[in-house]
Amino acid sequence: ALANENEWIERVLYLLWDMGLKIGPAVRTPVQCRKLAGEDHTIATSMMDLRVLFGSAKSGEALLKSLTKKQTANSKRQFIADKLAERDQRHQRVGPTRYLVEPNVKSGKGGLRDLQSLVWIARHIEPDAFVSGGKKPKFFSAREYRVFARANRFLWTIRCWLHFLSDRDEDRLTFDLQPQLAQKLHYRDTAEKPGVERLMKAYFLTAREVGFLTRVFCNKLEERAAKPAPFRHAGEVRPKDELLPVAGFALQNGRLNFKGRRPTALRPVKLFSLFALADQIGVDIHPDALNHVRTIAGKFGKTQRHNPDAIAAFLHCLVTARHLEGLLRLMSESGLLGKFIPEFGRITAQTQFNMYHSYTVDEHTLRAIGFLQQLETGAMPVADLDMKAILAKSSNHLVLVLALLLHDTGKGIGDQEIEGGKLARKTCKRLGLAPAETELAGWLVENHLLFSDTAQGRDLGDPETISTFAKTVGSLERLRLLLALTIADICAVGPGVWTSWKAQLLANLYKQTEALLLGRTASASAKNTAEQAKAQVKTALGQPRFFGKWSTELDDGYWSEFSPTQLLMHARLVRQTQKAKQENGFELLVGSQNELTSLIVWADDQPGLFAALCQITSACGAGIASARAYTSRSAKAFDVLHLHDGRGGPFAANNARALGRVSELLQQFFDTGELPALVQRSRSRRQAAFSVMREVVIDNQISARATLIECIGADRHGLLASLAQSLNQCRVNIISAHIMTYGERVVDIFYVTEKNGSKVKNRRRIDTIRQSLMQMLKPPKPDQTLGDVQQAPASRHR
Repeated sequence: ALANENEWIERVLYLLWDMGLKIGPAVRTPVQCRKLAGEDHTIATSMMDLRVLFGSAKSGEALLKSLTKKQTANSKRQFIADKLAERDQRHQRVGPTRYLVEPNVKSGKGGLRDLQSLVWIARHIEPDAFVSGGKKPKFFSAREYRVFARANRFLWTIRCWLHFLSDRDEDRLTFDLQPQLAQKLHYRDTAEKPGVERLMKAYFLTAREVGFLTRVFCNKLEERAAKPAPFRHAGEVRPKDELLPVAGFALQNGRLNFKGRRPTALRPVKLFSLFALADQIGVDIHPDALNHVRTIAGKFGKTQRHNPDAIAAFLHCLVTARHLEGLLRLMSESGLLGKFIPEFGRITAQTQFNMYHSYTVDEHTLRAIGFLQQLETGAMPVADLDMKAILAKSSNHLVLVLALLLHDTGKGIGDQEIEGGKLARKTCKRLGLAPAETELAGWLVENHLLFSDTAQGRDLGDPETISTFAKTVGSLERLRLLLALTIADICAVGPGVWTSWKAQLLANLYKQTEALLLGRTASASAKNTAEQAKAQVKTALGQPRFFGKWSTELDDGYWSEFSPTQLLMHARLVRQTQKAKQENGFELLVGSQNELTSLIVWADDQPGLFAALCQITSACGAGIASARAYTSRSAKAFDVLHLHDGRGGPFAANNARALGRVSELLQQFFDTGELPALVQRSRSRRQAAFSVMREVVIDNQISARATLIECIGADRHGLLASLAQSLNQCRVNIISAHIMTYGERVVDIFYVTEKNGSKVKNRRRIDTIRQSLMQMLKPPKPDQTLGDVQQAPASRHR
């Protein structure tokens, strides 16, 4: 009989494998199943999902019940603790937020695995829970069970379609699949939103409901003493009910709940008091209280939004909260924040269909507020700026928080900055802010991209840049607030977006603008910054004779664009090159966390040098985040390129071979003039999901000394090298290059001059340059090679 059974099992397995199914087979008796389940919680979990395909259904149900029948209270607690620990570890691995714009439907926070974890734990406590027939667990209300069933059905539908559309085991809802899935599920475009945004909003709201169910479920487990109660902030002593500083609340199993008469829509102030008190004493809010908030917030209208007591309580939260990000996130997930501030409610669960942002609009905003608190406390360094001291000089903390809360409310309704400014003024007026405060908040929202665009996309060594920026900002107070808003905004975009290089650029722009607003001229400000930097480098270098010559080689703009540490490294490279009696020298410095790898080159100003450097680094797999090109008074070229690995990290951080390859190709170029073939790689599937308009803008008004060329298009590996090569072939001199990458979209800005140092003004020349660059911005054919080993172009211009 055994031989016949084994033969039958083999035939079944071969059949399943031939069908292409992934099977992890095991053949056990019920007794063996129970024994292994008691020894390994992972095996116990898998058995809880057993389904009888054929044979005795009663035997299957009996086995399922027997898996938990003889469990002790301690073993149940251990099983629950293990499952919750697995969940937390999974969240950290996949992403600790449910609002990632490319979510993992299976393993992400708020995904299917979270629901399955609830089922497994429930079955361990109540063996009959969630079995066939739809029996709900006793600790779920009818409404909660409906929410569970709806979320489970929606997420399974999404996951199945992902597998069908990709023809593989795909659990990430990636950009290229989102439009296809929206079409399959009949999320059509409307006047307000495209179908893909409607689909993703439905997903994120579902993920939020899963979070609500998890919170309710864990609270029920605590009440059964199946898991320990939480306590949010370490080092704090949990107060007793009679010691709570606000009446009408009580602690229930370590969580804050309403006590006595619950608030109604007619008395909304107590809702805000709940969140303020929880933040003040450092405890979580009870799910029953949050559920009540959800119910009452759903009834909010104009009356509640204009209630003076509610407004005062809300503003008090913004000013006094110790953990404002967490407080506002709870308010948002309970529905209170979006109902009380409908301008924010419009962007709740709103996806950002681009490769730049990692989170939904509301999650990005809440994270930005968390970073703002770090700046205010001095917990987050920003180059050599003392942000805590800078913000302490401001008397508009509330305005800054509101501006940050509302800075992206204009997304999706026309010009983001203009519409956002209108909404900010409307909101602040309703909240009772003074006219001057309301106008300041509106101005900050309208200009929240100004600081970043100027620092990253303009030549900070050009006095005209600082003068124009200072005129737009107008006051030191605006300058301080805009700096803080900009830093928080960039940090909240996603991992790896904030770098020390961006911090240095923002700090340079801030210091030069501050000096100008204090009464110095733009040129005097740049001169003062340069002299301070020179003094620091001179002292640290200890080579007065060499430094006396080196300090006059480059303009003041160079000395204001880099930190003293970077300037010192540059000086040492030049010193070592000269000491070795070499004409050309270069150095690769691998960056640490939040820093990029730097390529520093001091060489003869030979034809097409900047384009060659871009081509070499691109051929080695490096992306160029920013670049600066200088020409010294002794006709030497000094170029600095900041390199990334394509994912936001430093290039070749753990790849000595890649660094060696760059060095080898650089030396080959300086020795023979040979360059590697420039391969134009085709865009990835994710990149191809986006359509980016090509544009080339050539401007002679922004700078007094050079022509500015702004190239906008779809990002791809090697694009900067192609554009630099095109400019070289057009015989223009590249003074500096500024690269801003926003996911799938790139903005490359060049300051250029004619060979005699003048601006490019000839109309025919301008048209030729524009046409050449537009051609380079076209997406290439797959792996298109622009020539084999190349000689440097014959032009004398970089």
